[in-house]
Amino acid sequence: KLIPTTKPALPYHGVSYGAEGEPPLNYYGVEVDFFIKALEELDTDIDLSMSDTWASEKSLARFSSSFTASVNDVAVGKFDVAVGDFWVTSERVLMTPFLPAIRSDLFYLVTFVQEGGTSFATVLSNPFKPFSGQAWALVVGVTSMVALSMTFLSVHDSDEFSLEGLMPQDAGSWHKVLPLSIFLAFASLVKGESKYATSSLSTKLCYISFQFFLLVVLASYTANLASMLVVTKVETGVGGIKDAIEQKQAICIPSAIEGSIRLLYPAATLFVYSGDSGNFARHLHAGNCQSAVIHEKKIDLLHAGTLKEANCKELEDKKLTAEEAMCTVDRNGNPRDDCQIKAVGTAILSIPIAFPVRSGAQLLEPLAWAITRAQNAGKWESAMQANEHLFPQSVCSTSVLATGQLRWEDFAGVSFFVASITSLALLIHFIPPLVERATKTAPEIAEDAATALPPTQDQYQNLKRMATSLALHHNIPPAQAARAAHNSIQRKYSAASGTASVNNRIQRLAEELGEIAKAVADADNRRGSATSNGGYDSGTVGKALQLASTGRHSLSNPPPAWSEPPETTVQVEAVPSHGSDDVVALHPR
Repeated sequence: KLIPTTKPALPYHGVSYGAEGEPPLNYYGVEVDFFIKALEELDTDIDLSMSDTWASEKSLARFSSSFTASVNDVAVGKFDVAVGDFWVTSERVLMTPFLPAIRSDLFYLVTFVQEGGTSFATVLSNPFKPFSGQAWALVVGVTSMVALSMTFLSVHDSDEFSLEGLMPQDAGSWHKVLPLSIFLAFASLVKGESKYATSSLSTKLCYISFQFFLLVVLASYTANLASMLVVTKVETGVGGIKDAIEQKQAICIPSAIEGSIRLLYPAATLFVYSGDSGNFARHLHAGNCQSAVIHEKKIDLLHAGTLKEANCKELEDKKLTAEEAMCTVDRNGNPRDDCQIKAVGTAILSIPIAFPVRSGAQLLEPLAWAITRAQNAGKWESAMQANEHLFPQSVCSTSVLATGQLRWEDFAGVSFFVASITSLALLIHFIPPLVERATKTAPEIAEDAATALPPTQDQYQNLKRMATSLALHHNIPPAQAARAAHNSIQRKYSAASGTASVNNRIQRLAEELGEIAKAVADADNRRGSATSNGGYDSGTVGKALQLASTGRHSLSNPPPAWSEPPETTVQVEAVPSHGSDDVVALHPR
């Protein structure tokens, strides 16, 4: 005959009653179902008589915890075994033995937290939070050092163009190379890929080291930013029990775990309460403590509203006063909101849960064997699934942060940064011409109109030579080469013209460069024709390049501002280069 006792405490053990005063009709729940399934492993007839008494009045008067009182009743032989969430503590183990643990309770620090609004300063600083100020200074310093190194290499050896987009004639100029190098360095930092060319051993070494630096920096930034974006942001000064201890907060704990907490955290200021461990909520609202140590099950019951209902029931039954129950309002008169009480930090304590059993009745060994065998057979998981509907459901609203979704504030900082830089770029582009136009006098405007003519024939020849070099020797598309050459010539000669005129001139030059590139490609396809210039058809190449060095372009209607130039001849020769192809050199005379 086996006389177990159990206490209603869903979802693990519950009791259903009939008419008032009658004995219980049924016992159910995860732990009750599992215990009955475990007894079936013994393969023997067992007279199971469930007791409707959780603990005797004598034991309840002796111990502040009803669970400890029930363990004492098992120890003195009133019950054979107790089925419930019994924490295996040092005090209880000294009373009676326990069966193998069926699960463990994890304890967390809980306190009042709120998902409040984010300040503007916080929003702006979000993109830079993955690194500290010193780390950002180091990143900027290394990037600047690389920019200066590549500038020095480009200026020192102007024949090797180590900067992407650098004009050949600008390779030896510090004031032109340095800004471009700085831009490429920081553009590489943002993109994660070095934009420097590697024409020499020195630049290749710089490239490899900088690429490795970018790899480490961007990987670290991405990992830290991702973890910061998905972590729940709460307004509280407490991140764990150590913070609560440092701030001298009173910490509520149930009397059953007082010994363990004092042993782990001797400096903690504790408020020890008796009775049900779920009383921590009303003590928090009453201001008896600012935080509490409690296990996951009670936190789930808290957010399901069960603990509040229990306190209100105790108030209704006049077991508690209104000031003790805190049923509807807290000590400040604000509506009681259990959803503001949340766990912070990591688990601080883990206590196994097991059933106490009476010693000296030859029950320990067979019941321990049955419990272990049932666990190995997966009967605990089966009992959990069968009673899944009994688990509490949170009534607290699910915030965007709890779902793991990112808020608009998470991207507001970088969006504001981009918008600010873009606005500054637009101001730099439009404000100076507008100011200049607004401050000019009538005679200056007339003089500008008189000088707003297309470039002279000599200027246009320089333009075409430069564009041809870019198109043929550096594999730059004709349209891009034409615009780059035009901008360079316009800066050099300060040639002014209207937008329509500029676009027309660039378009015509791009068409000519296309014909030149095609002619050179055709000549290159006929390589190996036993010519003296290394394989090129000098006649075809010469004719093509002559178009670029003289005014005899391929357009049938040249702009009227371009005067017909004198005859110019071009000597074309192939000069061996370091690569597999030849370089076409121009020698106008």
